[in-house]
Formats: sequence, C-alpha cells, structure tokens
Amino acid sequence: MAHWGIAYCIGPNCNKPWEAFEEDEKPDCIALAKASVVAASALLDRLTPVECALIEAIPVRYPASADIEEFSPWNDAFAEAMRNSAKILMFAPSLARRS
Repeated sequence: MAHWGIAYCIGPNCNKPWEAFEEDEKPDCIALAKASVVAASALLDRLTPVECALIEAIPVRYPASADIEEFSPWNDAFAEAMRNSAKILMFAPSLARRS
C-alpha cells in the first residue's frame, strides 16, 4: 500500500489542485505516480480485495501526458473509481480482512 500512497499523495489534493501545479512539476508527478501504480499492481496477489480495489482505482487519476490543460475528467474518473472501491467495504466488510 506504500506504493499506492505515493501515487495518491504525489497528485492533486484540496490544497493543491492540478491547476496549481507548475508546468515543469506535472511530468515528474505523473511519471512518479505511474511508476508507483506499476509497483503496487505487481503486488496485487498479496493484498486484500479492498487494497486491490484501491490500487486498481488510482490509475484513472492521472492522464497519459502532462500536456493536458483540463484535468476535471481525471478528477471525476478517480472520484467514481473510489466510490466503487468504497462499495466493496460498505457491502462486504469481511473482504477488508486478510484470510
């Protein structure tokens, strides 16, 4: 989950939305996030379903290129993916635990 945390934290947040990123920050941010997603995804077979759902949700947060001007589609896609992840825990709390 540490890789997921890096992918999550390196991106936009309530104090620094995409629009506040400097142009030279975006490529490095997106590259680090994508590398962290790859590292986290390599560990999916060792994680709980909830952890897997969180990891599988994060890639939609980042565009393929830093040349994007309008980030709202990625913000919206990530919000929807996280809502879907939350349903796993809400409707099947036992899935959050390791067997």
